[in-house]
Amino acid sequence: MSMMSDLIGYGRSEKTRGAADPARAHAALWLSAARERRTLAELPDHLLADIGITRAEAEAETRRPFWSVRKRG
Repeated sequence: MSMMSDLIGYGRSEKTRGAADPARAHAALWLSAARERRTLAELPDHLLADIGITRAEAEAETRRPFWSVRKRG
């Protein structure tokens, strides 16, 4: 369990902790998106080309707010 999930669930009973699951899932998704965008911003051009992304596309992605997450698949 991560520190964030420990803090969100701290002091709650099993019954009320379940209500926080969607909030916890969103927080984890947002943190993951922010982390991935920071990593993308640091990639050199030749690695971006390897994954089929231009520098302009990478920069556009890194400017998106953390809560703006597209569904994959």
